[in-house]
Amino acid sequence: LILALGGTIVATPTQAGTTQTLNVSAGIVAGCEVSGQAGAGLAAATLDFGTRDQLASQVPSAATPSSGAGALTVKCNAATSGVTVAVGLGQNASGNTRRMAAGSTYVDYELYRDAAWSQPVGSAAISLGAFSAGQATSLALYGRIPQPSQAIAQSGLLTTYTDQVALTITF
Repeated sequence: LILALGGTIVATPTQAGTTQTLNVSAGIVAGCEVSGQAGAGLAAATLDFGTRDQLASQVPSAATPSSGAGALTVKCNAATSGVTVAVGLGQNASGNTRRMAAGSTYVDYELYRDAAWSQPVGSAAISLGAFSAGQATSLALYGRIPQPSQAIAQSGLLTTYTDQVALTITF
């Protein structure tokens, strides 16, 4: 733009511009997150049998089973269906028997889906079905030590027995 003011020519800058577009997109895919306790992450998923006096008895036939419970929470977006959880046999398994270990001494245990110990957790995946947006599902696992371990009674090894079980979430 050029202006003439009293014989002086003044040039003023003009605004030049152009408009362009910015393309924005997002793809939403099926997804799930898993935690052991609210805000604690999966590492907090623990099934604890507590402390027992030589697992109740040194005589297997007089045993009172020990029990424990733990839970994990699975939360998936609405695009997710057919969610399953496969529960492994654990690091110390012998065949299809789950075992906790302390060194070379073992304590057998079993996992169940209910507190009445009527729904055993084997190698088949557990179906959690389809999810609504933001919906969370809790999967409770119950454990049982069916009878005192003869190995403990014979060895006298009184310590903490542990195992780690893989949880595989498929969606």
